[in-house]
Amino acid sequence: MNRRQALALGGSAVVAPALIGGRAFAQAAAVEIGTFAGGNFDIVRDVAVPAFKKENPGATINVVMRTAADHYPKLLVTRDKPREAGGMWNDTFSALGSKAGLFAPFDPALVPEQKRLNQDLQPKNGLGIAVAVQPYGIAYNPKYVEKPKSWFDLFNPKYAGRVGMHYNFWDQYVALAYALGKDERSIDAAIDEWAKHKANIGSWTTNFTTLQEQIDKGDIWLGPNWGGFTTAAQRAGASIAFAWPEEGATQQTIIAHVNANVDPAVNKVAQSFLNTWLTTDFQEAYLNRMSLSPSNPNAVISPEMAALEGVVTPERLRTRRLIQYDYALVGNNLADIRKRIEERLR
Repeated sequence: MNRRQALALGGSAVVAPALIGGRAFAQAAAVEIGTFAGGNFDIVRDVAVPAFKKENPGATINVVMRTAADHYPKLLVTRDKPREAGGMWNDTFSALGSKAGLFAPFDPALVPEQKRLNQDLQPKNGLGIAVAVQPYGIAYNPKYVEKPKSWFDLFNPKYAGRVGMHYNFWDQYVALAYALGKDERSIDAAIDEWAKHKANIGSWTTNFTTLQEQIDKGDIWLGPNWGGFTTAAQRAGASIAFAWPEEGATQQTIIAHVNANVDPAVNKVAQSFLNTWLTTDFQEAYLNRMSLSPSNPNAVISPEMAALEGVVTPERLRTRRLIQYDYALVGNNLADIRKRIEERLR
């Protein structure tokens, strides 16, 4: 399939007027929406597209797989005339893009589901809409490890050589900075603290799948990881579980954005399509298929799912700390952070 796995849905590139909010307007071209790969793409295809097409049979939506890291520099270059009308972003590139002026605000009239969402989970800069969330805490194998309570449990000498770390992610240092009574401006202090205990690090990985496989096999016993991804592996039968540290877990979010400098008619279609991502049907699909938690508090979370600590429930939000930090600040300093990790921990 060309154009990076593009999925074209609905007639030709020039289509009949689409009905949005009870009004018809001419849609000049297909509307391209970017999503992450795998289950993300599948849920958009299976849930969002049919729901939108039912209400707007004249609209054409092209759903395109891409990563945030790959697409961000392309959007910077094409910002005056972006190919995508909108799509999915993670916290880091959402924050960086917002600062760079790449995104446009949503019109509440076109995203009526937005008002139903948990506002505490929304980006603090006011741009973008949080669709699904997961905590970043500690994954562990319950065969070998008692449930960790604190980020400092990773420093226990009995875990020498048994802690797995992500080489290309940094929230373990952000969270530790908060545990030390500091914040994301003090990542250096967190890296220095880790350096005192680097004998515990037995593996460096570049993706969560590898880390989870190592924990499941017992090669590694525990390590920082995403709660939703850990929960998905646990539900699939892996010997793994998730712990939400008492000092707090960081918030990792799938955020919907519409791009700036998009044709007004296309922008309206894009916003209305992204509104389907905020519905309970869509967010329940995310939860049940991928173990990513809803931002819509009306989405049904079964008792079995609610019992899993990697799921963000309204009750957990009342009793646990979910840290939103300055993602743009950290994102702008990633080269220096990686250099310090390489020098002090590797």
